[in-house]
Amino acid sequence: MQHFREYSNPLKANKVLLLVDGHASHKTLDVTRFAKENGIEMICFPPHCTHRLQPLDVCFFRPLKTFYDQDVTKWLKCHPGRTVSSYQIGGLFAAAYGKAATNQNAVSGLIKTGKWPLNPDIFPDYLFNPAMVTDRYQDSDTQVANHSLNINNISVIRPQDISPLPSSSGIQANPRKRKAEGTKVLTSTPILEELKAREAEKQAAEFRKAAKRTKKNLTHLVESPLSLKEVIQIKEVAKESKNRITRKAAIVASEHFVPMDESSDNEEPFQDEDDEDDLYCNSLYSMSKSKEPWVRSCSK
Repeated sequence: MQHFREYSNPLKANKVLLLVDGHASHKTLDVTRFAKENGIEMICFPPHCTHRLQPLDVCFFRPLKTFYDQDVTKWLKCHPGRTVSSYQIGGLFAAAYGKAATNQNAVSGLIKTGKWPLNPDIFPDYLFNPAMVTDRYQDSDTQVANHSLNINNISVIRPQDISPLPSSSGIQANPRKRKAEGTKVLTSTPILEELKAREAEKQAAEFRKAAKRTKKNLTHLVESPLSLKEVIQIKEVAKESKNRITRKAAIVASEHFVPMDESSDNEEPFQDEDDEDDLYCNSLYSMSKSKEPWVRSCSK
């Protein structure tokens, strides 16, 4: 989007139209908000129509493929016995791209798709007919009725009788159903509000999931005192965790649960008043490094 803004120079007083397909990356909250703030109007194509409506698909990718195949064939003839490797693909593609990416192809793509000049009748009526699907198995009564439709007792042989169409009985329907979406102005206020609601719901779900995971991991800490080894492990989690909820919970656990020495359950833990200079180490216990062993000095 920043690249598009840099080369199109959109303004709120002079907006620029951006046509995109229905990919999920084009419908995020950050993208649509950035487009609206910078004077970019985004319109999404209806599903399964990009081969007719997208200018790149109509007038760019086909000549690009043709020129690339021609350059590859020419290179193979000039280098017999060799194959095209990753070292040659860049140069061959650059040459084909330079031939295909012309102003004429760009203008032709807009004209053939009816974008500019605007032509609502660019597509003939037969393109709007429903797609032909495979036949399904029929009941026996229906099959007999169909075969008995003869004119003057003359048997009629249909192409389906000679070579039946494939059946769709073995095709399983996709259990994952997605909501049907059509053409949308992605920068419109209702779409932005819908994206904000989805983002808030997604963040709330992640928060609940992380809180549940953190609660499960720290349940045993409430039931029993921590050993020094467990406190060190929790501090490592607090340092390395990328999840802010887990990190915060680990920090709270390491601060509020008192570490106990594994060698003795009755020994009192270190207190703040015990944090004095050690005569041997000449440093404070609170300034020690992680996992550094200490021996407590007791005075009688």
